[in-house]
Amino acid sequence: MSSRILFSLAIVFAAAVNFLPAHSAGTFFCPNHYDKDYFIDKSGAVVLRPQYECLGSFVDGLAPVSDGQNCGYIDKHGALAIPLKYDGANEFAEGLAAVKIKDSYGYINRQGKLVIKAAFADAGLFSQGLAAVRIGNSWGYIDKSGRTVIKPSFDRALEFSQGLASIARQDRYGFIDQRGKVVIPLRYCGSDKFAEDVAAVQERGAKGELSAGFIDKTGKYVIKPRFDATKSFADGLALTVKDKSRDYIDHSGKTVIHTEYAWNQNFAEGLAGVTFKFEGGPGGYMDKKGLIKIPLNQDSRHEPFSDGLALIHVPLPGAKAYQAAEYAIFQSKDYCSALNQLEQGINMSPVPRGYLQRAMAHECLGQLDKALADCKEGLELFPDNQALKERQTELKKKIAEPKPREQK
Repeated sequence: MSSRILFSLAIVFAAAVNFLPAHSAGTFFCPNHYDKDYFIDKSGAVVLRPQYECLGSFVDGLAPVSDGQNCGYIDKHGALAIPLKYDGANEFAEGLAAVKIKDSYGYINRQGKLVIKAAFADAGLFSQGLAAVRIGNSWGYIDKSGRTVIKPSFDRALEFSQGLASIARQDRYGFIDQRGKVVIPLRYCGSDKFAEDVAAVQERGAKGELSAGFIDKTGKYVIKPRFDATKSFADGLALTVKDKSRDYIDHSGKTVIHTEYAWNQNFAEGLAGVTFKFEGGPGGYMDKKGLIKIPLNQDSRHEPFSDGLALIHVPLPGAKAYQAAEYAIFQSKDYCSALNQLEQGINMSPVPRGYLQRAMAHECLGQLDKALADCKEGLELFPDNQALKERQTELKKKIAEPKPREQK
């Protein structure tokens, strides 16, 4: 038994560990870190604090959210625009969003109407009129009517960009056109989508070392492989990693911004997120001069700007206790330990998911009355939480079920 959360696409951006995948609107997942999420604008002002367990970035005015059990969408006022009724939800792209219904994926429009039935094992973003979908173990592409236009035959697939899509078979990467024809052979260890007429790719050298560079649409290198890792170009710059340096280069390969931060993002809407000393620590957003324009002095994980807003994840004081409880429930099955951790987490920072998981631990121990009490306590603090309401209803039914008679 597990909570339904916003799903992370199974599309893999790169095979090699050192290849930096590009952030893409739509590859949203629900973090397991018990964050207090909020949105800022480009002045750094907090403009929205939605009261949901998990949030995604805004695209075309809508953002996916979850109450820890079901998923839907909010508008920029924080109002629920599409009800919480899906098992998973992705960000919108070209007017459609992939949603999970039970164990399958389909697509809804901005009005929440299911326009492509849930019939796929996984589903990606629409781009240039096509979306990558998985049928069985293979990826192919459909159009907006749901018709298959490129038959599933790939192990991995990215969305189309500038007429080409990165695909892989047997951990070798290349590119196809919109007819499904391979136009750049599958010879790379990793590849990202085309952006600004070039694509980041990774190759293995004679000694087995991995290095990344950039190719054009003919497959010719325009920036030779010399980096440990790269991201795609965005806003005219690309993030590269070499030894301890995390630099931004222009299309000539020249370093424009040199940094030694612990973590960097690509630029989006003129700003790039960074953290100074460690990933998830204090940082902010810098401009193309390398100057911090929006400081974030607290520990946080921050998303790229989208639709003029950036999503900030700030860990709650009880986050470590909650994480330990999750491990105890789902991995080690040590429910007594989980209850101890959840008690600490709830005392420090009560959140709906904490009460849900405490109910889960009690239920796994056969203590249904205590599980029901957990839901009741959670609903006293979070009376509108649908996940707690549903769990409470299910537990009441279980408790009311007639007990089997013991045989003498």
